[in-house]
Amino acid sequence: MPISFRNSLDQLTQRMVDLLWHQWSSMGVAGYARPDENRIIDPEALILATTRFGRYDSRLMDESIDWLVKFGNRISLQRLQGLNKNWPGVAAPPRACRYRGSARPPDRAPQVACPRG
Repeated sequence: MPISFRNSLDQLTQRMVDLLWHQWSSMGVAGYARPDENRIIDPEALILATTRFGRYDSRLMDESIDWLVKFGNRISLQRLQGLNKNWPGVAAPPRACRYRGSARPPDRAPQVACPRG
Protein backbone atom coordinates (compact mmCIF):
# COMPACT_ATOMS: atom_id res chain seq x y z
CA MET A 1 0.00 0.00 0.00
CA PRO A 2 1.59 3.32 -1.03
CA ILE A 3 2.12 5.96 1.62
CA SER A 4 0.65 9.34 0.83
CA PHE A 5 2.59 12.56 1.20
CA ARG A 6 0.04 13.82 3.72
CA ASN A 7 0.38 10.67 5.82
CA SER A 8 4.18 10.94 5.76
CA LEU A 9 4.03 14.60 6.76
CA ASP A 10 1.67 13.82 9.64
CA GLN A 11 3.97 11.05 10.88
CA LEU A 12 7.04 13.26 10.65
CA THR A 13 5.28 16.06 12.50
CA GLN A 14 4.14 13.70 15.27
CA ARG A 15 7.64 12.27 15.68
CA MET A 16 9.09 15.78 15.88
CA VAL A 17 6.56 16.76 18.56
CA ASP A 18 7.46 13.58 20.48
CA LEU A 19 11.17 14.43 20.24
CA LEU A 20 10.49 17.95 21.50
CA TRP A 21 8.49 16.56 24.44
CA HIS A 22 11.33 14.24 25.38
CA GLN A 23 13.88 17.03 25.24
CA TRP A 24 11.76 19.53 27.18
CA SER A 25 10.95 16.97 29.86
CA SER A 26 14.67 16.16 30.13
CA MET A 27 15.12 19.85 30.95
CA GLY A 28 12.53 19.69 33.73
CA VAL A 29 9.21 20.30 31.99
CA ALA A 30 6.41 18.08 33.27
CA GLY A 31 6.10 15.45 30.57
CA TYR A 32 7.52 12.13 29.55
CA ALA A 33 11.24 11.56 29.14
CA ARG A 34 12.95 8.36 28.16
CA PRO A 35 14.93 7.38 31.23
CA ASP A 36 17.68 5.72 29.20
CA GLU A 37 18.59 8.82 27.21
CA ASN A 38 21.78 10.67 28.00
CA ARG A 39 21.97 13.30 25.29
CA ILE A 40 23.13 16.84 25.06
CA ILE A 41 20.27 19.28 24.55
CA ASP A 42 20.73 22.60 22.77
CA PRO A 43 18.17 24.86 24.49
CA GLU A 44 18.26 27.64 21.86
CA ALA A 45 17.68 25.18 19.01
CA LEU A 46 14.98 23.51 21.11
CA ILE A 47 13.21 26.84 21.53
CA LEU A 48 13.31 27.52 17.79
CA ALA A 49 12.06 24.04 16.93
CA THR A 50 9.27 24.48 19.46
CA THR A 51 8.17 27.72 17.81
CA ARG A 52 7.66 25.77 14.60
CA PHE A 53 6.21 22.48 15.87
CA GLY A 54 4.67 23.56 19.20
CA ARG A 55 1.52 24.69 17.43
CA TYR A 56 0.65 21.02 16.90
CA ASP A 57 0.53 20.46 20.67
CA SER A 58 -0.72 23.39 22.73
CA ARG A 59 0.37 21.82 26.03
CA LEU A 60 3.93 21.53 24.71
CA MET A 61 3.88 25.23 23.85
CA ASP A 62 2.42 26.17 27.25
CA GLU A 63 4.94 24.08 29.16
CA SER A 64 7.87 25.47 27.17
CA ILE A 65 6.68 29.03 27.84
CA ASP A 66 6.42 28.22 31.55
CA TRP A 67 10.01 26.92 31.44
CA LEU A 68 11.13 30.12 29.73
CA VAL A 69 9.43 32.24 32.40
CA LYS A 70 11.53 30.47 35.04
CA PHE A 71 14.80 29.94 33.17
CA GLY A 72 14.74 32.34 30.21
CA ASN A 73 17.60 34.34 31.69
CA ARG A 74 19.89 31.37 30.92
CA ILE A 75 19.18 31.51 27.20
CA SER A 76 21.68 33.25 24.95
CA LEU A 77 19.64 35.64 22.84
CA GLN A 78 22.65 36.34 20.64
CA ARG A 79 22.90 32.63 19.82
CA LEU A 80 19.12 32.35 19.44
CA GLN A 81 19.15 35.19 16.91
CA GLY A 82 22.08 33.64 15.04
CA LEU A 83 20.30 30.30 14.79
CA ASN A 84 17.12 32.07 13.71
CA LYS A 85 18.98 33.77 10.84
CA ASN A 86 20.39 30.45 9.68
CA TRP A 87 17.09 28.59 9.99
CA PRO A 88 14.58 30.33 7.71
CA GLY A 89 10.90 30.05 8.40
CA VAL A 90 11.09 29.95 12.18
CA ALA A 91 8.87 32.29 14.17
CA ALA A 92 9.81 35.85 15.09
CA PRO A 93 11.97 36.63 18.17
CA PRO A 94 10.38 35.95 21.57
CA ARG A 95 7.33 38.13 22.20
CA ALA A 96 8.93 39.69 25.26
CA CYS A 97 11.59 41.25 23.02
CA ARG A 98 8.93 43.16 21.10
CA TYR A 99 7.96 45.14 24.19
CA ARG A 100 10.27 47.79 25.57
CA GLY A 101 10.11 49.80 28.75
CA SER A 102 6.94 49.47 30.79
CA ALA A 103 4.81 48.20 27.92
CA ARG A 104 4.65 44.50 28.63
CA PRO A 105 2.38 41.95 26.99
CA PRO A 106 -0.64 40.98 29.07
CA ASP A 107 0.11 37.24 28.83
CA ARG A 108 2.87 35.10 30.32
CA ALA A 109 5.66 36.19 28.00
CA PRO A 110 8.98 35.58 29.74
CA GLN A 111 11.22 38.35 31.01
CA VAL A 112 14.33 37.98 28.88
CA ALA A 113 17.23 40.26 28.12
CA CYS A 114 16.63 41.62 24.62
CA PRO A 115 19.38 42.74 22.28
CA ARG A 116 19.70 46.45 21.73
CA GLY A 117 18.82 47.64 18.31
